[in-house]
Amino acid sequence: MSGRQNHKTLTLKEKMEILKKLDSGENMCKLAKEYRVGRATVYDLNKNRQKIVEHVKMIEFGPGKHLIIDPPTGWQFEPFEVNLNVDGSTDLCSKGIDINFAFKGFSIFGKVVSAGSTIGPKGVKIALHSDTTSKPIQEVLTSMDGDFTFAAILQGKYEIVASHPCWKFSKNTTSVHLVEGNVHIGVGELVVAGYDVSGLVTSEEEPFEGVSFVLFHTDMVHSQLTSNYIGCDSKSLKGFKTNDKPICHVTSDEKGIFRFHSLPPGRYKAVPHYEGPHSINFDVKPQEMEFTVDHDSLMIDTKFEVKGFSVRGRVAMHPDGPGLEGASILLDGYLKSYTQADGVFLLENMQPGTFTLQIQAIPAPTTLSTAWATPKIMFLLLSMMSSLFLLACLVDTDSPVLMHQWKAPFSPIDQGQATAKGI
Repeated sequence: MSGRQNHKTLTLKEKMEILKKLDSGENMCKLAKEYRVGRATVYDLNKNRQKIVEHVKMIEFGPGKHLIIDPPTGWQFEPFEVNLNVDGSTDLCSKGIDINFAFKGFSIFGKVVSAGSTIGPKGVKIALHSDTTSKPIQEVLTSMDGDFTFAAILQGKYEIVASHPCWKFSKNTTSVHLVEGNVHIGVGELVVAGYDVSGLVTSEEEPFEGVSFVLFHTDMVHSQLTSNYIGCDSKSLKGFKTNDKPICHVTSDEKGIFRFHSLPPGRYKAVPHYEGPHSINFDVKPQEMEFTVDHDSLMIDTKFEVKGFSVRGRVAMHPDGPGLEGASILLDGYLKSYTQADGVFLLENMQPGTFTLQIQAIPAPTTLSTAWATPKIMFLLLSMMSSLFLLACLVDTDSPVLMHQWKAPFSPIDQGQATAKGI
């Protein structure tokens, strides 16, 4: 006598067993008979496996058992894990009750990179916007090397916006369309143009305003990059001479702080330059500073200090005559410099104060002017000294060695203090 076959409800464990046997090549009809279910049940189970069931594994943990969802990378389910105590009667599996895992969405993977690099910084805020909401759906911060991930994102079109309170971007937005599966944003879609680099310049422990800092590349690789150095003046700096090609320059503010607002990663050199009133060149130490920009802001630890200023003078045979080479320049009796072929000498690292200036030289076998003490020449001395440029006219044809002295207050600030007096 034939009777109707009684079908049963499959437990989650039995469903997993059937899927594994199907994967090994067993026949659907055979499995339906073995588990006392209809062939259509086995067929439907195999058809729907991609959504949830194929990703559930049974893992043994001591006397109990855990169900852990194990989806493809980036796919999000809730719950991720269900704790079970299988006792054969009261637990969900023994009762034949399905344990459901809800699919929450896919993931968006991306990277913020620095200009000219394949990696980027930590700490950039990344916001995910959709077409239907004004506020961000999610906000995350980049991790090491600039990586970020948005998880549990459903299908749709989105805009991603990168931002940082200090750093400048050459590209800070990109769009993605999530259809089926995860999305990986290409390298170069979000780019930090550069990072802020700052330092401090002082004089006698006080902030010093107006010192220029000229920037140079020190590595050939990054010097080939075409970058927009935001907030950095690329025009030639008045009074600054160099054989190398500078990038740009910035100036210290009233707090003594100078800042390059946006430098791509690389090796650089900053050279200070300060030209005060009347083209007086001040001495700033150190004379240059090399530094490396990685993928972060940089504060230069070493302070720059304005140590003094430079005084330039000229020794001549007469006011409009040729310069005298080899003359000794003494300050307060100490030899400080010699005149060059054009008669020019340089006194570096001067500090404000009153000094006795002496000029010693062996005269050339020519008739030297004796007009140095006339009112006209003294006026010339006063005028030139007021801008800290001394024109000394050597006279006295009877002495084999000429020595003339002036006491002169040198001041880089007040032109009215500069005077010269023959001794």
